[in-house]
Amino acid sequence: MAQIPPGNQVALLSWQGLFSAQGGGGADVYANRVKVGPWETWNIVDNHDGTLSFQTADGHLLTATNGGGPGSYCLANQTAVTASERFVKEDVAGGHIALKTQKGTYLSVQSGK
Repeated sequence: MAQIPPGNQVALLSWQGLFSAQGGGGADVYANRVKVGPWETWNIVDNHDGTLSFQTADGHLLTATNGGGPGSYCLANQTAVTASERFVKEDVAGGHIALKTQKGTYLSVQSGK
């Protein structure tokens, strides 16, 4: 996660590339972009319960379908924060972070077909 000044915006980087909300929000999320643009910019929302949510410029939220776990995937098509839009930020080695879902699984990226 890299902060984008000024304000409360970040870019989320995976081993495959930046998380990108297609169309700027309201649709699929891919993690394959090489540079930060409007679709790769997320506003951090503090839920005041130890969790964070990530919002696109058009107000949609990063969602782990089914709250995370096997068979789930990411979308940016919801506008209200529920358990599926809440993530716990965990610091890991090398200055990296991991985002844990409410089910205790982590956001991860699978290689494409």
